[in-house]
Amino acid sequence: LAGEEAVSLLAAGHFFHWIKLCTYELNSGTKKTGIQCGDATATLSGKTLGGLSFTGTDRIKTVGCKSWSALHIEAESFSGGRPAKKHEWIFTNSIPGFSGSGAMHVLPDDFGIHVDNYVARSPRLDYQVYFPKAGTYYIWVRGMAFSGHSNSVHAGINGRGVKTAKYIRGFKPFNEWVWANKWRKRIKVPSAGYHTVNLWMRESGFVVDKLILTKDKNFAPN
Repeated sequence: LAGEEAVSLLAAGHFFHWIKLCTYELNSGTKKTGIQCGDATATLSGKTLGGLSFTGTDRIKTVGCKSWSALHIEAESFSGGRPAKKHEWIFTNSIPGFSGSGAMHVLPDDFGIHVDNYVARSPRLDYQVYFPKAGTYYIWVRGMAFSGHSNSVHAGINGRGVKTAKYIRGFKPFNEWVWANKWRKRIKVPSAGYHTVNLWMRESGFVVDKLILTKDKNFAPN
């Protein structure tokens, strides 16, 4: 949408974008929160945003926005990483419903698990990210689990596992893409500037499609 505010961040040939998230109001008075800011006078006929379908000459007005609200990261846009002795993250575009060009699948799916000592033993994905401010950032993961043996992942920052981002779970129902951040998992960014966000396998067979980082504790993806 025109009017979106973003900072582009190059990583492995891809761009990450910090965006504004807004509350929109249609002429009819219907409101929807948590979608990207756009031109308040734009005609959005034929478009669907945040679950709202716009038809005819419907126009929207921006009710309120929060700048630097969320960073969307495609899982396949990693800037680095490391395989492990038995497992590795593999790109896939064979699972319908992914965003971007595909997703990352940790294989083989052999009931493997790393509960502790995962920093040293588990396969890792790295994402170099520019943070506009220091502070706490909550991590949402869009992923797919095929069973109770493949439904969690660890996160961290600058190569360190942190207790507050360990064991991200809640990817139910199985065999569907689900946004999850049970118990508000988070990382603490020490300073503004570039830092590396990490993902580690917790259970083999898990698939990650996308990440969102946000300072908003109450944020929830649509």
